[in-house]
Amino acid sequence: MRRSWTFRSAFAKRIQLYPCTGTRRTIPARSSWYRDKLILYGCGDFVDDYEGIRGHEQYRDDLSLLYLVSVQPQTGNLIALRMAPMQARQMRLRHASSEDAQWLRSVLNRISRHFGVRVDPEPDGMLAVRRA
Repeated sequence: MRRSWTFRSAFAKRIQLYPCTGTRRTIPARSSWYRDKLILYGCGDFVDDYEGIRGHEQYRDDLSLLYLVSVQPQTGNLIALRMAPMQARQMRLRHASSEDAQWLRSVLNRISRHFGVRVDPEPDGMLAVRRA
């Protein structure tokens, strides 16, 4: 166990990702940079059992993002962040529709622009995070 912890600790110090996770899938949250390192907010659970709870449908908690992060191995500096928009239904994940991906992109752009971040669509349906 200690060996695993030591590896994770050394890996985290080198890469220096700053995930700010929640306890469950939440509404889309912003991302930002700190000293060329990535900060992800509100990652939460990727799949959860909250499906069907009524009253907050406008938050679209059926949608989530699969984060694909590329960093420079020597410095841990962010090279690229791509996100795959996903939709959960009946405890299964599938790719979100293009309309749902556009909704996620709009929300992410609105909440991230003040932090110097923009989200652009990619031809393959992915979303790419870039500095604004």
